[in-house]
Amino acid sequence: MNDFLNDNIFDVPCDILVIPISTAGTISNSFRNGLEELNISTNLWEYKDYELGDVKILPQKSENKYIAFACTVDEYDSAYYAIRLIGKRLAEKLTELKDIREIASPRLGT
Repeated sequence: MNDFLNDNIFDVPCDILVIPISTAGTISNSFRNGLEELNISTNLWEYKDYELGDVKILPQKSENKYIAFACTVDEYDSAYYAIRLIGKRLAEKLTELKDIREIASPRLGT
């Protein structure tokens, strides 16, 4: 089922959170604050090299949630192909994780 909510993704019950990240490994302050509340260390994701369309799922759950970083932005631009690639790669990775039923994600590429 597809539900579109106007809510903070950190407040939504889910199995995995998708966090948009730039090619330089930066995220917005609101996502940084949410990750800090989940005790996600910045050294797991910050300032690593990413390419548009990359998806990285952290191996450890935090509060029973997986955290996925999806590279949506190169400097200040995004691209339609990157968003489609994220969807494809996320689907491939989620088939390996048996217990994923609910995904919380902001609108990517906006």
